[in-house]
Amino acid sequence: MSVAEERLDNKNTFWRNLAVYTFLFCVIAAGVYIEFLYFKRTLVVNGTGNIDGWAQHYPLYVEIKQIITDMIKGHGFCFWAWDIGLGEDVWMLFKSRFLDPLTYIVIAFPVEHMDIGYSIMIVVRQYLTGITFMVFAKYINMSRMQIIFGGLCYAFSGWAIEASLNQGTFATAMILFPLLVLGVEKMLQEHSPWVFSISVALLMIYSTLWAYDSAIIIFIYFIIRYFSCQERSFKDFACRFASFIVFGALGILLSAFSFLQTFIKTTGATTESTVAYDALYPIREYLATPSSLFSYYNFHSGMSQIFLACVLVVFIPIAILNIRKKSTAAIMMVLLFLAGLFPVTGSILNGFSYSMCRWYFVMTFFMVWATAECLTIETLKKKRNLIIMALFIAAAAAWCLFGYQYLQVVTRVGVICAVIGGTFGLLTIAVLGIWARMDGQKGWQRVCVVFLALLMTGNIVLAMNERMLPGQGENIYSYMELDETYADYMKSCQRVAAELQAEDTSFFRSERIAETKVPPNKNMFHNMRSIYLFSSAVKKSWHEYNKIMGNNNGYFDRTASFSNGNRVGLDTLMGVKYYLIDKSDTGKKQEEYVPYGYKHREVIDGIDIYENQYNIGLGTTYDGFITESELMEYPYLEREQAILQAAVVPDDYADKLSGIKHLSTSDIKTGIEEVDYEITSTEGIEMGNHSFTCASWEGAINITIPEVEDAALVVSFDNLVREKCSYDEYLKLTNWQPEYKSEKAAAIDKECFEDNEKFKIAVKKNGVKMVVSNRKGKNQGFDDVFDFNANLGYFDTVSGEIKIQFDNVGHYSYDALHVYAVPMDSYEKAAKKLAKNKLDITSYDGDVIKGTVNAKEDSIAYLSILNTPGWTVSMDGKPMQKINDVNISFTGWQIPAGEHEIVMHYESPGLRKGLLVSAAALIILIAMGVIGRRRREH
Repeated sequence: MSVAEERLDNKNTFWRNLAVYTFLFCVIAAGVYIEFLYFKRTLVVNGTGNIDGWAQHYPLYVEIKQIITDMIKGHGFCFWAWDIGLGEDVWMLFKSRFLDPLTYIVIAFPVEHMDIGYSIMIVVRQYLTGITFMVFAKYINMSRMQIIFGGLCYAFSGWAIEASLNQGTFATAMILFPLLVLGVEKMLQEHSPWVFSISVALLMIYSTLWAYDSAIIIFIYFIIRYFSCQERSFKDFACRFASFIVFGALGILLSAFSFLQTFIKTTGATTESTVAYDALYPIREYLATPSSLFSYYNFHSGMSQIFLACVLVVFIPIAILNIRKKSTAAIMMVLLFLAGLFPVTGSILNGFSYSMCRWYFVMTFFMVWATAECLTIETLKKKRNLIIMALFIAAAAAWCLFGYQYLQVVTRVGVICAVIGGTFGLLTIAVLGIWARMDGQKGWQRVCVVFLALLMTGNIVLAMNERMLPGQGENIYSYMELDETYADYMKSCQRVAAELQAEDTSFFRSERIAETKVPPNKNMFHNMRSIYLFSSAVKKSWHEYNKIMGNNNGYFDRTASFSNGNRVGLDTLMGVKYYLIDKSDTGKKQEEYVPYGYKHREVIDGIDIYENQYNIGLGTTYDGFITESELMEYPYLEREQAILQAAVVPDDYADKLSGIKHLSTSDIKTGIEEVDYEITSTEGIEMGNHSFTCASWEGAINITIPEVEDAALVVSFDNLVREKCSYDEYLKLTNWQPEYKSEKAAAIDKECFEDNEKFKIAVKKNGVKMVVSNRKGKNQGFDDVFDFNANLGYFDTVSGEIKIQFDNVGHYSYDALHVYAVPMDSYEKAAKKLAKNKLDITSYDGDVIKGTVNAKEDSIAYLSILNTPGWTVSMDGKPMQKINDVNISFTGWQIPAGEHEIVMHYESPGLRKGLLVSAAALIILIAMGVIGRRRREH
């Protein structure tokens, strides 16, 4: 056969394989997602433990659709978006989505039906995972059967399903990793290095974390692959390894236009975890491992699925034995499985954050490869192999039954899936044995292949539906109903955005009643400038500001800033002009939540709108300052009063701000008073000396205060700590008597018990309920939240009972419990001055802010824009040097007395330099490719 004929045959074979794969994928996908269709559910997740689809991904796509629509209408592209938290670089935040072709499936749908587009996008992404595995399998000369079954098992593996359903775009990692390994294979075979460099670049563009994980694994893979398959000298290895490093580096440089911005974003965000892990996972999880082979549930921590369909899972023991034959895939599979047994590995591969198995896409790839390469007639003709396979499946299923019935470490759904998987596995081994015995009888072999496809389909569909089925796994209820997401977002009080912004073209932000759970990004959906955000990359400086100000609603979880906790001073400083309430939304007395100084303006679409009488817009000027260390000498609530009266600057600016008054303590007036209270009763709580024991999930301390007039009421705990409960203490406090089928099961339960440290405090008065949270011990929670300030808002006159309710049992200790009255006269005086001296913003069109300021004396300008790289300031046409971190975390600069014109311009940081580096890397790669090709031709 000529070279041209061979290429044509390979091309035809690929398209035939693709057609078969596509047909089987559609059949399996129909079975996997049939319950979603029956119950009219989309793939937008909103369940216990994961609300990312509903809260993060959906509004993000709505935002992108609006940006693309504006560009089509000729409005251009603005990098700065005002409706993402306090403002954010939309390209830096969403660039991987803009560069993802599948994004445009989602935004092709009308907004009211984008949940359908989102669901289709997820399935298409899952489909592509199998195709890239097939491309790799074809290159390493796998058979047609191995290629198709491998691709399908890869696409419907446990991690693929989990990543697809819970995180929308995570399956992209599964698409790119086979191409990365293919690139290494090509380099080892002295073929073109383009695939490797481009794969590295794509991984860097779509996720630095995936690139980081892949880099670690591919480094190990390269070494193992070389020495297990090559018989060459150390010099040859050094040359090839150098080439591997060079073309990998070129790939990184190719991605510079994206990576530099990702680096800036990541280093500026709060990413660390406060969770401490033991050396091992709880023993229950190790004992339940076999059930994870048969079900779509986690092996241990999040995204640790190891499920494979029966047609490949039966080969796991044979793949392990293939280590003796130097099977690189088998070696990698075992190494990665062993690595996954330890929390420290999960932490390292999650960027040294909390232990999470986002990296299991690499283990899934090697599991599929290692087992698929065993799918040969030579393997199956050996009776010993069939016996080993059958014993492995039978033993795994039997252990699951034992673990369910005796040890109680396997769930009911897990054992059902084990029975299904064990049955299908044994049937698969029988059919494989027949298929091998029919060698040369193509007709009968085709019948066996059809049976294998049916068994694989049945196994995947039943395991998935057992997880989703009402009355079984119940997971179907974790996903939003058709069009429910749009309807939910349209109920938001921020639906008034368009009409309100048409009436008021000045700069303003809005606020609403603080949520008691993580709020979705409804501000992005409605294009409303607000003061909250739910994102995996909330800026460190925002968290630091909330921490210093004692705002628990903004500092309790690194992925969210809820609100300013109804604190009028903080709202005013952030440019909040309108407070929105929807009386139909809850049964609360919502008018009671409206902060002091807000007056009812109007009703739009059923939403009551209250206007701040002391609005400062985007910013204001101060004629005096104090330093950060001086601010820290005040208690939390007095810091709020101080920052209203004086600009706060870093200590090293104290001697640089000539001409501006450095205020002293006597210049700052706070007027905050402590209110006497009496503990009158408790509910499910036993009080001690600066401590109490809560034996109820609704335990409460009831206190009574005397009459307080014309003040905001704040209930504060100093250094409130909840001790971890032992297993016996927890049973005693909850009066819970679990039923065990054996003493061993009881011992395992006790050994694996881990107290849930998080708790919420709900403070209630006159229909007002304010919630503050401690999420210590959770993956995204901060572990240094000890002081809590629950602001009940402003009262003309208030007295009587306040209920302080706790939602978790346990032993608590505290240094002090305070009730503070915060008079509004100090606030009002300072707010009037700030409003009078505010910057007159004439336009804030995307990346450019223009305005004027009239300072009576030398002053400090303050804007409620976080001190973000990219913003430059000019005044009267001359560039100004910014003061870093005015008011802890925001933008500011010095202004001489007089009237001045101000222009602020935003340029996406790192983009221009990154584009230049990427262009240079592309030229180098092309040149090296041309030179290498000429050398091979000669």
